[in-house]
Amino acid sequence: MLSALFLVPPAVSLAAGLRRIAALRRNGAGIGPWLPAAVAFSAGAIAVNLAVIAATLLSPGDGGLTLGPGHAIAALLSWFCFGIWVAVLIFGRRPRRRAAY
Repeated sequence: MLSALFLVPPAVSLAAGLRRIAALRRNGAGIGPWLPAAVAFSAGAIAVNLAVIAATLLSPGDGGLTLGPGHAIAALLSWFCFGIWVAVLIFGRRPRRRAAY
């Protein structure tokens, strides 16, 4: 359960960002600084969340799961990655309109 909550949103946002970068390179368009930053953030979130999951699995338990501040940070990173994924989906597919004013 924790692995799905903590790892799926960063993995999906990382994949969406990499797909968008590949599409921009294929079309010969320029890649701004935000998309590589989002990909790097997603990769970092995966690393941090894996460390939190590993620490949870390796810690001696008292029969139940005790959630701490590390889990809150991992959940927050997952929500940010979910937002990145939604932003890449929304802003990545819409055509750019060049309006003449």
